[in-house]
Amino acid sequence: MPSFLKDLSIRRRSKHSVKTAETSTSSGNTSGTEATSDDPPPNKSTSTLSSFFDRQSPPTTLSSQKSRSSSHLPRFNSNGNGNKTPPSVPIGSRPRLPSSQSNRYSLVGIPSQSNESVPRQTPATSPLAPRVTSVSDGSWVHQKVLLISGECADLQRPIDGSMTVCHHQETFPPTQWPVCDSHFKALVYLQPGPNRLRLDFTSPKLSSPNGQMQVHSSWININFLPLISSPPLQLCILIAKDSPETFDAVPERIKKEGNGLETAIRKFRMAAYLWQAFTAEQMYRNGFGRRCYRYEEEWQPGSLSWRDVESGHMRNEAKIHVIRLKQTLKEVRDLDLAQQYEPAKKKGDLFSIASDAVRAYFGPRPGQRQYVSCMFLDAHWDKKVGTVRAHAALGGGDDTIKLAIFGSHCLQSYPSHMEEVVPAFTDCTRTDTDYVANDCNEGGSNWEAANIGIGAHLHETGHLLGCPHQESGVMLRDYVRLNRTFTCRESYSTRTKQQGLRPCEPKDECAWHRLDTLRFRFHPCFQLPADQPMSPDPSLQVWTVGNGTVLITAATGVAWIELFPEGDDECHHWIEYIEQNNPTGAPRQITLTEQTVREKLPEGKRKRKLKMKVFSCGGGEHEVDDFSRLASKEGKVKLPDGRPGFRSSKLGFSQMEGSQPTQVILGSCQKPGRLLLSVRVYHGQSLDGMEFFYEDGGSDLFGKRGGSPGGSDFVLDTRRGEMVLGFYLRAGVWVDGVQILTSTGRRSAVFGNATGGSGHTLIPPRGYSIAGVYGSSGPPSSVIMLSVLDLPRELYLMVCTYLQPTDLTHLAGASRDHYLAAQEPLYTNITITSYGRFVKLVDTLRRVPVVSNISPQQRLRWFKLTDAQLRERDIKHLNIILDSREDGYRITGAALSNCVGAVARKCYNVKIHLTLHGAWPKWISQLEKFGLPNVTKLTLFLGQAELEPGGTWRSSDKSPLWDLVFCGSSFSDLKVVYINTSIDGPKDLSGSLRDSVLAAEAIHGSHAWTKPQEAPSTTVVPFYGLRRIEQIVLAHTPHLTVDIMESLFGSDIIPHYLTKLEIVDCRSLHPVKHLNAIAILLQRALQLVKHLKLHLCKLPHFDHGDSFLDTQYAARIDEHPEEHPCNIVRELGTRIQHLDLALPFACSNIFPPAPRTSQGLHDPPDYPTIAQYPIETLPARLTAEGYKYRRLICWHGVCRGAHKWHDMRETASSSQQESVSWDILSPRHAGSWHVGGCLPVIYKADDELKRPFTEEEMLV
Repeated sequence: MPSFLKDLSIRRRSKHSVKTAETSTSSGNTSGTEATSDDPPPNKSTSTLSSFFDRQSPPTTLSSQKSRSSSHLPRFNSNGNGNKTPPSVPIGSRPRLPSSQSNRYSLVGIPSQSNESVPRQTPATSPLAPRVTSVSDGSWVHQKVLLISGECADLQRPIDGSMTVCHHQETFPPTQWPVCDSHFKALVYLQPGPNRLRLDFTSPKLSSPNGQMQVHSSWININFLPLISSPPLQLCILIAKDSPETFDAVPERIKKEGNGLETAIRKFRMAAYLWQAFTAEQMYRNGFGRRCYRYEEEWQPGSLSWRDVESGHMRNEAKIHVIRLKQTLKEVRDLDLAQQYEPAKKKGDLFSIASDAVRAYFGPRPGQRQYVSCMFLDAHWDKKVGTVRAHAALGGGDDTIKLAIFGSHCLQSYPSHMEEVVPAFTDCTRTDTDYVANDCNEGGSNWEAANIGIGAHLHETGHLLGCPHQESGVMLRDYVRLNRTFTCRESYSTRTKQQGLRPCEPKDECAWHRLDTLRFRFHPCFQLPADQPMSPDPSLQVWTVGNGTVLITAATGVAWIELFPEGDDECHHWIEYIEQNNPTGAPRQITLTEQTVREKLPEGKRKRKLKMKVFSCGGGEHEVDDFSRLASKEGKVKLPDGRPGFRSSKLGFSQMEGSQPTQVILGSCQKPGRLLLSVRVYHGQSLDGMEFFYEDGGSDLFGKRGGSPGGSDFVLDTRRGEMVLGFYLRAGVWVDGVQILTSTGRRSAVFGNATGGSGHTLIPPRGYSIAGVYGSSGPPSSVIMLSVLDLPRELYLMVCTYLQPTDLTHLAGASRDHYLAAQEPLYTNITITSYGRFVKLVDTLRRVPVVSNISPQQRLRWFKLTDAQLRERDIKHLNIILDSREDGYRITGAALSNCVGAVARKCYNVKIHLTLHGAWPKWISQLEKFGLPNVTKLTLFLGQAELEPGGTWRSSDKSPLWDLVFCGSSFSDLKVVYINTSIDGPKDLSGSLRDSVLAAEAIHGSHAWTKPQEAPSTTVVPFYGLRRIEQIVLAHTPHLTVDIMESLFGSDIIPHYLTKLEIVDCRSLHPVKHLNAIAILLQRALQLVKHLKLHLCKLPHFDHGDSFLDTQYAARIDEHPEEHPCNIVRELGTRIQHLDLALPFACSNIFPPAPRTSQGLHDPPDYPTIAQYPIETLPARLTAEGYKYRRLICWHGVCRGAHKWHDMRETASSSQQESVSWDILSPRHAGSWHVGGCLPVIYKADDELKRPFTEEEMLV
């Protein structure tokens, strides 16, 4: 045993520790065994020179007492009832291992590398035994030194003591760790493979009657799988050419442990393992599994335990590379190089010195990136100058060397072995500035100096791994409390002048910021064996595609976006795209708008200039300086053929001297049918230009004809319809090289420097194709970007029987991205349209159209899908649009059922949207016989073509229509129903596919309407299908009668899943005649739905025959105001989120100031719109309620208060005018008040105005 371990001096202890020792000594219930407490004997020091605990082998479960523990301890509870006590441990033997020893090394049941569930309780033999809470039993980890934490005994009765970790098969010496207030933290040493660890808890306060301490044991199994497939983090010590190979230390430490190179290696290695244990725990807490980087290791004398140093035991531990510099000690310690010396002129030169030395030492090959963290051993505290020489805290690097550097001025306070970790982080010995530095005045004691040295070096290593400064965490100097990660009790702090924390819980510890862990998750050093192989192309591309929409694409997936409003240097707001249940999955394409992005910011920052950084899962990064400018019209270009084009983000640097802007629009966008034959690339060691040659003999030049004479040609195979799909580029400051990608999967060679810069792929997003290339060119080319053509976002399959060659030619020009659909399962949205006779979907997908009279270059090459390919494609959305207006009898229910069933059987998760332009009674009866699985959305347009010659719907046919939708078994998966009957025949519906799709999707928009006659109804239909329907929209339909409506919400069949109901302009519902039915509707609907729109279009001004009913209704409301629908809403609308009422009712007593019940309601002065006499109160109501959207509804020619609309706008402040959208709707005849969208907050139309709003209503 070294002599310095036998002769230790007394350390300076904090007042808290002295007070604790006195209290412990004065306890009357303790025995003489208290000498084994946490506190050292008076004549010993707890300096980090030696182990903190007894250096004898720790006691196991050997005990002379048969009793398990003191009788007053809580009884063991195995089933939660406190009734069962385990058998006591036999004397003289350890607790028995599990009986099934034959499978101890079995790999069956290895847990996945993903996030662990709630940690399983470790088996224990006593209620006082240690319980590890930080890691599950049987977990797999990937670092040699693991940080664990947990509890002993009962937290309600805290107790102090010590815990001994006995390692697997005694392959590592036992280590002891303090237990404070029943909490413990420990570092355990792991061997590759399974590790069964025993944790023994002892406390002098739990001694048995004969005075001997009882041992309370538990076991935990940890599996260690070393990483060998990821690049290591190298550890280096840099010494000057004539270095004395020593570091700063006080004389006492030099005398007892030395300050030479060997000691420095041991301390640096131990600090590195603390980094690793801390980072791995932080990654786990952030949901990324047991993930960390690795070190390069070598077979050498072990140093992680002082016993290994004493015995010379050999172990495989982290290698510390010792690199001797070319510079002398005088040159390295030059004050001009000292980072902390204010007048220094070369503060960054130490980084260059280290970089050159590391590069020469490792000799990295192209593409072999090295990650190196270095320490300058010759750092020296100059007391006279008041600075540390040969020290700089820097991190960064280039594509070859990622480097972090730090000095050794705090090294004396580092632990050398695992046994010294707790003493090092609790040593209150003051820093003697005659010999060592007090870095930044935050290292006033030994444990604080250890925090600064180990933590600040970790901070620079974070820069090495790509982390910038953050708002909190290690990258902000949160490492001043790094000690809390490894200790349960904190000593007195000279920095804060306060007593330390006790106990130190996870919420109080140092941490990596969430954004740092996101960077680590996708860093190559942190890859796990179960991770997907990293893509060679980590790049991202940002595309502006019109309407303020921005697309971001990345082959490896978009991981997260950081937002920087003007004035923010660190990131405070970000958007993550990693799925919590699947951290490895991220979308390859996302869509952003400026509104959705700015909603992520606080209100006070939303109008600032916004910078954005986008990160891919492959480690790529893209910065957008001004998002508003990117999303504006500046990125839009009008192409020669009239179509819109959009610019991509740039590659290269466009402001190089001599650069000139240039742009080329490809021939196919200039003149239809202009066929591209080949591309010639002009290059040397960088890109000079590209020239595009066409079938008509013309060409377009991008850039200049420089580089090698004649350039390099790449010829397209036009016979196969090959086209340019995109480019792969090597780019840095300029564009080094380019590779051409084609629609057939071919790639050209990389023309230019194939290893220059970094790799980037420029391929337009799904649904777009290349329209041209633009950027700037100079000596050499500095920028290259793409212009993309706006094409449909879905793949449309035209299913019809009379497709002509001209139609096929047109489609070929509009679907240039068919290569993507054929090569990858990207298109999962398919639309099928029939203009006459319906053709089965599966037969069409398997059949390639044969057209002989057009050239192969113009032919649209439909891909042929087999059953297996159909399964692989995994169609998620299928839109079927059927038009039966021409000949409804040609489309049969059997053909439709076969089509839907074929897709549903192959693609189990498909969701089908069926749009019917007409529903003949015979066709409806056919559909009742066939099932339509997976049809989740139904849009039904019914016009006069489906009515009887007199313009009425037969009562006998009406019931099957509703029965088909809501009651029958045909639509077994129906969730959303839209029914509209406002059309008056084929002339009111567009005949083109695109307009049909728009009409189906924009069902909430304005429709042409008529005033069909109301048909009497005698049938009440029970709506059994409502149990599963979520949304119902009925617009402009005369077929929703009061009987059907009463059945809808008046029966016992409750639509449990219904969240949205809209009834717009259903003229069979008379707002006066059917008052009771409407009241039932509101009462039932408001108990179920969250979104209710009710627009009833009974207009008294155009219907003089019902004026007597209006008068009766007004009189009744005068007597029974509770029957007014708005009052029903007020009483029952607690669940509602979106309410939009347009009820042409009147009630003179509710709507003052002109009670004239004797007159017809069609008289303008009494018409109860909110724009009438209460118009004077409207501005106050609008501003008081704080609505973000306002709509004023009045009748054209009826409302005399509408002229005050402008007065109301003028009364609003400028800020209110900016934040509130003002809209006026003035229907000119008996149409619908229906407009697209819904109000974002509750809209109270026809509300009671005779009382002021309450405070609660104003806060809504």
